[in-house]
Amino acid sequence: MYRYLPVLRFKQFFAVVFVVVFVLVNFFINSQLSLLVGALFLGVYSGFGIHRNPPTLNVLLIFCLFSILVAPALFVFNHGFSTFFYYVSTVISFFAARQLASIQAEMVLMGLRCSFYAFFVLCITLFYLHRAEPEPFGAILEGASTNGIPSYFIVLQVVLSIVTYLVMGRLPLMTPLLTLVIAVLGIGRGSILAASAIVLISVVFNFLQDLNYRRWGGMFFWGGIVLCVLVVCGINFDFLFNYVSSKTNLSRGLYDPARADMISDYLGQLSIISLFSGGGFEGTVISQLYGNNPHNSFIRAHSYMGLGVFLLIVFSPFLVFFSGAKMSEKTVCFTFLLILLFRAISEPILFPTLLDFFYFFIFFFFYRRAAERQRPSVVSLSESRWVRA
Repeated sequence: MYRYLPVLRFKQFFAVVFVVVFVLVNFFINSQLSLLVGALFLGVYSGFGIHRNPPTLNVLLIFCLFSILVAPALFVFNHGFSTFFYYVSTVISFFAARQLASIQAEMVLMGLRCSFYAFFVLCITLFYLHRAEPEPFGAILEGASTNGIPSYFIVLQVVLSIVTYLVMGRLPLMTPLLTLVIAVLGIGRGSILAASAIVLISVVFNFLQDLNYRRWGGMFFWGGIVLCVLVVCGINFDFLFNYVSSKTNLSRGLYDPARADMISDYLGQLSIISLFSGGGFEGTVISQLYGNNPHNSFIRAHSYMGLGVFLLIVFSPFLVFFSGAKMSEKTVCFTFLLILLFRAISEPILFPTLLDFFYFFIFFFFYRRAAERQRPSVVSLSESRWVRA
């Protein structure tokens, strides 16, 4: 059977790249047709996964819990058919993420890396073609947000960082730096802060890990990197300060009055019933000025799926501590999930969107690796010498 492993590995690698890129591109287009096509594609993909590997009891229980929590929103139907569509697409994304997480860990990592670099090259090319525009990323598609592409990179980078650590035992640095480049080019405050946090945490965590295991070469390497960056930033401080002040939104500070008004307006129109079932956007600035886009994933989640799902999302990062993984793995996953949720505060990239697929994937992959670690006597196909050869 081992002679077929190269073909199997290529199929798995191709599946990861195709699924990841397809979801990202469809969400980037952000039209009703693209969202429908993306949901149908994930539906077919999850269907194959369910046929080959039927859901476990735990997976079915999570599905039932989600359905119960979202039931009030489905009953009230604040957003018409959209409420039902997002319920179905969320369930589809959940089972599709389970299928992707079943692929060999090394192939998942390779596929994510390839997808990241392909997406990076595509976005840099598009940025160059629209460089004459005041907001190049916002000019790629009509109605596109300049914060969109950097936010998608944050999602992809969080997934890549977690998978890299769970497979390799270290956090990547090159891809976070490239993510920071995209964030700066996209001028958005949230993406720049999230990308900067990813870079900082990656450097500090790797340094502390080398210190713990007394890997002096790694310590000097990371220490040298930090020192060089500080020297370069010090020498070019005026240029960097002027660029950040004039080219990005960081100069406006962290407080965004427009988003604050949307949050205040939405919360102010909630009744006792809509507190549990989710409220609509009618009569708020979200509807009147922003085309029903709350610019906040948590408001979006509450509005479409109700209080139960909202609370499930808020407390979901703590689920990693109820696993058999090592504390370092729990800490890394928890930290990066918080970064992702931080980015979701000011951009509707999750709950419910096609990118929920990546959020669910993190948990499936994390628990799968934790389960494998608890079965040391069983040598998985991905860890065998035949696959590494």
